[in-house]
Amino acid sequence: MIITHRMFRRILSPKRLEMLADKFNKWGILCIFIGGRLIGEIFLVAGILKMPRWKFIVIDALSSLFTVVIWIGLGYLGGHTLQIIREDIARIEHILIYFLISIVIYSSFRHILLSQDK
Repeated sequence: MIITHRMFRRILSPKRLEMLADKFNKWGILCIFIGGRLIGEIFLVAGILKMPRWKFIVIDALSSLFTVVIWIGLGYLGGHTLQIIREDIARIEHILIYFLISIVIYSSFRHILLSQDK
């Protein structure tokens, strides 16, 4: 049996398998819907506990669709602020350039003044 195989124990320890199985039995479909994106091992638990394939595929497809919609929405919202971020970066670059030029001018004058005193 796969559960007793030593390579499988490296992926999913018996203690973690038991904990995930308890959550899977308690939450069922919701555990696959949310946990599939957060906990990768939940798919193994669904297979070990003999969840019907069609049910798993439907739930996973809905979860993927939901996740894609969220990421696209976040990308759309974040895309509008991209120009603002570019302007802020340009402003910071200008400030850094002015600061570096000021340091070079200060160091040059200081070096010239200290050279004249000797």
